[in-house]
This record gives sequence, structure tokens and C-alpha cells, in this order.
Amino acid sequence: TTQSADDNSTKVATTAYVDALEVSSTLSEILANGNTSGANDIIMADLRKIYFGTDSDFELSHNTGGNSFVNHLGTGTLFIRNNTSEQAVKLQAKNSLDVVNDYIIINGSTERTEFGKNVEIKSGHELYFHDALEIWHNGGNSNIINNTGDLIITQKTDDGDIIFKSDNGSGGVTEYFR
Repeated sequence: TTQSADDNSTKVATTAYVDALEVSSTLSEILANGNTSGANDIIMADLRKIYFGTDSDFELSHNTGGNSFVNHLGTGTLFIRNNTSEQAVKLQAKNSLDVVNDYIIINGSTERTEFGKNVEIKSGHELYFHDALEIWHNGGNSNIINNTGDLIITQKTDDGDIIFKSDNGSGGVTEYFR
């Protein structure tokens, strides 16, 4: 049938549906209204967050500056876990050449944490090996402290030396002993 010019029933129904979409604030309301991208994706606008937990203490969000956030607001621990045997968890980033690199790999098959790029420890912070060995720089001096057992330095290269060098007092570096 044809709707008459004076019949606003379709306009009222359409307006009610659109108004319902605009006030939807929870994921269940959005899904109930069919407001998704159409496939298997859920698209959230910038500055909108997806909350998990009864107290909304875990959130995923994206801002207008292109930054994405995983934010744990609860009192417990945030776990990032790969339950697939002998596989890895990778932290990756794209460099200035637009190449994605592995920066940290937690490798289940080798049971090692691998750093794919240089690691910088800021001045005044220490690198601890259990409580046995400490390495740090305090802004003026570099320090290596062994707290347990002997400090052993081993050179395994055939005919290789262990060489200690220092400033020579004239702007250069010279060998002190080997």
C-alpha cells in the first residue's frame, strides 16, 4: 500500500529506532539495536570505551590522537597469557621505516625472554640478577656489584684476551692491562 502524505507512522517508527541507537551506551544495547559494522566486527567511535567486569575495572579504548589503551583499573593482576604450547607472546611496534619489529618476545618453546632491540635502563635505575648481581649507572659512575660468590669473567675465544681500558688523560683511551 501507498502511505498518504499526511500519514507520519513510518517517520515516527524510524525516528524512534534512530533515537534508540543514539542513547545506547552499553555493548548489549548496541548489539540489541543491530548497530555493528555488519560482519563480525564491533566498531566503537574514538573516545568510547569497552568496559569489562561488574565494576567496569578493565577497559579497552582508542582516542582521536591514534593511541590505543588497555587499562586495568582493578585491584588484581593483569595477565597476558598464551595458553598454546611452545608458542610466544610478542610485543611489536612499527619503526620509522614502517617496518613492524619484535621488541620483546616471551618465548614458551625456549623458556626465555628475548629482546629484539636494545634495552635502555635510565640513569639511577638498576639491573638486578636475582639479588646476586647489580649493574647500574647513577649519572656519574657505572657500577657492577656482586653480592654472592665469586665474580667470574670468562673469555672463550681462542687466543682472545680480557682487556681493560681507561681514559689516558689526554682525551684518548688506552689499555691498562690484559
